Amino acid sequence: MRLGRSITKLHGRGGYTDNEKDVIYVVVTRLEISKLKQIAQDIDPSAFLTIMNTQETHGATFKSAIH
Repeated sequence: MRLGRSITKLHGRGGYTDNEKDVIYVVVTRLEISKLKQIAQDIDPSAFLTIMNTQETHGATFKSAIH
């Protein structure tokens, strides 16, 4: 990924269409959201994204951007 973030890929199935699909879960800083949106748009213009606030993360692999 061009943000240098690790992702989790989940196997999904559409509840309405029953089509199989990949669900990608990634945690980014608020400063990386616009870049992530652009990457998703470049790869799949019909991609569906949800963006949620995260209060806390645990784990040695997540590094916060310098604000």
